[in-house]
Amino acid sequence: MVMAYNKFWFVLGVVQMDNNFWETLAKLLTIIVFIAIARERGKAIFTRKSSATVFGYWVGLCYGVGEAITLSIIGCVPVLNRIFGINLFMYFTTWYALWERAYAIQLHAIIGALVGLGVYHWHGLAKRAWLVVFFVIGMLYHELVDGLIIVMMYYPKLWLSKFVSANIYTITLPILLVIGYLILFIAYRASKTTMLNQEITEKKGDK
Repeated sequence: MVMAYNKFWFVLGVVQMDNNFWETLAKLLTIIVFIAIARERGKAIFTRKSSATVFGYWVGLCYGVGEAITLSIIGCVPVLNRIFGINLFMYFTTWYALWERAYAIQLHAIIGALVGLGVYHWHGLAKRAWLVVFFVIGMLYHELVDGLIIVMMYYPKLWLSKFVSANIYTITLPILLVIGYLILFIAYRASKTTMLNQEITEKKGDK
């Protein structure tokens, strides 16, 4: 798609969102496959908010490691870039790229945790619409992170682009990571409120 129409708004709003969707979906499908294989034991994990979040976090973490390995291979064999597509981040073959991947792996872990919370709402609380909500939140967080990189690539002379580029390891990525963990914390706390409301409703029903 980038090759067909290499314009900023198209890359930001269509190409990147398409990428966000498939990467978030990959995490969700991993959880679904696990539940299908593990059956009752797998389902039990997603009846508890804490275990669902942790499991989703590990799924995202593993995805991030896998992506880093893929980028390493592409960096060593550039011709494979035609298969995997254009990369927005640097290759995992230098110290600076290694540092960047350490952040990126955690960013994927946060998205995975949000998806895990969504599955918890679907399976544990029978609130299916919330799976879509958490899925979209994960996509938008991904858009925030990669969107800054896209702005930096297309408009390098902007003050924001210069700042992001000059401080990407010391300020930009750490702040994006903190924002991600804050989103996850708020989502986790909000899920706890939902769970308490359900327990109160159940107690009233028993009476």
